[in-house]
Amino acid sequence: MSETTSSTATATATESLPPTGFTAITETSEFEDGIYQIATSDPVIGGPGGIANYQAQGLANRTRFLMDTTTALQQSLASLSSSSAAAITAEAKARAAADAKLQPLLNYTPVQQGGGVYQAATKVMLGQDTTFSGLRYSYIDKTTGALTDGGYLISSYGTILSGSTQIGDITINSNGRMAFQSCAMKDIYTESANLSDVTAVSNSLDAYIQGGVTSGTNTQIDTFYMNGNGRPTVAYDGGAVQVPVLTDIATPIPFASSGTYTVAEGVTRIFFEAVGAGGPGAFSYGDSASNSIFAAGGGAGAYARGWLAVSSGDVVTVSIGAGGVCPANTINATVYGGATTISINGTVVLTCTGGQSGVWTSSNNSAGGSPGTVTSGPGCTVQLQANGGFGGDGQSGTTLSKGNGAAGPWGGGGRAGEGGGTGGNAPGAGGGGAYNTSGTLNAYYGGSGGPGYAILTTAP
Repeated sequence: MSETTSSTATATATESLPPTGFTAITETSEFEDGIYQIATSDPVIGGPGGIANYQAQGLANRTRFLMDTTTALQQSLASLSSSSAAAITAEAKARAAADAKLQPLLNYTPVQQGGGVYQAATKVMLGQDTTFSGLRYSYIDKTTGALTDGGYLISSYGTILSGSTQIGDITINSNGRMAFQSCAMKDIYTESANLSDVTAVSNSLDAYIQGGVTSGTNTQIDTFYMNGNGRPTVAYDGGAVQVPVLTDIATPIPFASSGTYTVAEGVTRIFFEAVGAGGPGAFSYGDSASNSIFAAGGGAGAYARGWLAVSSGDVVTVSIGAGGVCPANTINATVYGGATTISINGTVVLTCTGGQSGVWTSSNNSAGGSPGTVTSGPGCTVQLQANGGFGGDGQSGTTLSKGNGAAGPWGGGGRAGEGGGTGGNAPGAGGGGAYNTSGTLNAYYGGSGGPGYAILTTAP
């Protein structure tokens, strides 16, 4: 009984294996998009194209595709690795052999040309120019592949003119000015002037640095060198020009109104001219010689010329005096033109006071205004001063005189006038007095004094 059961089970298991000589599914090397799922209603049909073989066919095709692809890749990698390794090894050996042979002849270590920060990976040629003693560079244009004319480099070994020396370094100082170091003077730098430091720059400096490019009347610079007089010099194809330095500075700074000036680097002196404001002409009020009918003229403001001792960064303040204005009455009353002052870092070092107004004290005393005065302090050297002129006298008893205003340092005294004096028409000039010949009681005003003024001129 048990033997029969065992025999039956063995026979069943043997029959489930593929029989010898079975027909295999024909495989196609392609990757099937999907694998068919046998439906419950599908009849069990074997053989080529049979529904029962749909799933096996799809999986067999995928397997064949993956196997063929993998085999091809393995063969390619094996071939590539072998040839690349051989090529790399050969190139390395060739480079090493060349370096070992040529490096001693160069006597220096070459560097990579181009390809750095903000650099194109181009070939650069450097050598002495054939037309002058400086260095010239050329390079391969990265777009066209053509060899360019390049430009010039600053020469550190070129022909040095008699009495001159070579430049060792060029830098920009913290104040924004270019500084040149002379090889002979070692750690000493000569600072050039900015355009704002000079009144004019010679238009003969047509040269400009523009590697390999010229246009119009411009030409490229060949080399810089330090002239024997301490000025940097620019040499170009047509000659050489010297660059202005701070010792060339002479910049006039006019002050028609109050303001300040901060001393620039390299400036040690400031030359000045200053004048106080003029006094006004006197007031006229009367109808006969017993009254004020011919008023006096105003005095001129004080004038001074000299120089200030300053240092870089000092603040020079200029306060301009206003011209004196005739009040409603100058009978026994006096007014003055405003003072013009110059201060250094808040300390007043120069004062030019304004002129006095004309005054009517009595019918026998109508005196012209007195001039201003000059005072100075430490740091200010006054080379010339003029306390200005007196205004013209008015009437004295029955002697009737027209009181004209005093002229300032640039003229312009106000004229006495019927019905009102004219104002001073130049800095520091006095105003003209008013007069009245009508015989009727009238009030007429004297002309105003001219305003103060100052001019500063910087110097090393």
